[in-house]
Amino acid sequence: MSSPIQRIVIGGIWALALAVSLATAVAAAAPYVNPIRGRQLFKTKGCVSCHKVYGVPGRGTAGPNLSHVGKELTAAEIARQIKNPKAKNPHTRMPAATDLKPSELRALSVWLASLK
Repeated sequence: MSSPIQRIVIGGIWALALAVSLATAVAAAAPYVNPIRGRQLFKTKGCVSCHKVYGVPGRGTAGPNLSHVGKELTAAEIARQIKNPKAKNPHTRMPAATDLKPSELRALSVWLASLK
């Protein structure tokens, strides 16, 4: 027969193993996004033509300043806005970013969401 202390220790080990398994599964489901890649895409895909972000060279004034967009929107919300800007504002002049690959859209939206 095992003592109460042994049962607690064994239970703790099982709980730790479960926590590690879950953390590994979550990490595998959400691949790492390099924030530098999102910043590069902001510059190279033409976003700076219309939008301003403090610290990023560009003269964008036609669209909103996105320097603190992460305070208002999540990465998923930003990605939806980039893919279909007219869904939120039918009168926007922003074109849908149909040339972005899914990995590029994720990198760009995660970087923008990090701007607080």
